[in-house]
Amino acid sequence: MIYDRKAVLPSVTTADTPKGGLEDVVATSSAICYLDGDRGVLAYCGYDIHDLATSATFEEVCYLLWHRRLPARSELGDLQSQFAAARALPEPIIRLMRSLPPVDHDALRTITSALATTTRRQSGVAAGACIARRAV
Repeated sequence: MIYDRKAVLPSVTTADTPKGGLEDVVATSSAICYLDGDRGVLAYCGYDIHDLATSATFEEVCYLLWHRRLPARSELGDLQSQFAAARALPEPIIRLMRSLPPVDHDALRTITSALATTTRRQSGVAAGACIARRAV
């Protein structure tokens, strides 16, 4: 049987037409991020992303996302020291890096996965947090 779409479905007005994609759909709420696409606003912990991009260091933004505030000078120094200490790669990872093609996204994924296997729990910090901080 063939249906005449106009006869079967009631007429639809513009106001009744659903919007495409996920427009106006709230997927989740966030304690650290504010987004207003209509006004072009993206803010983390109350700081406009444009201000952070031009005025804050990578380490300052990491601290902001983790602690919901910008660090004091001493806290920033501590975080920079922690990052520097975590940069050392285990020898097996270095060997793996040297054995893979130099420019390859599959290689990057492989190295990242291998790095996760070398991360252990340290002083009560969850392994996921160790991996996240090491990846930074």
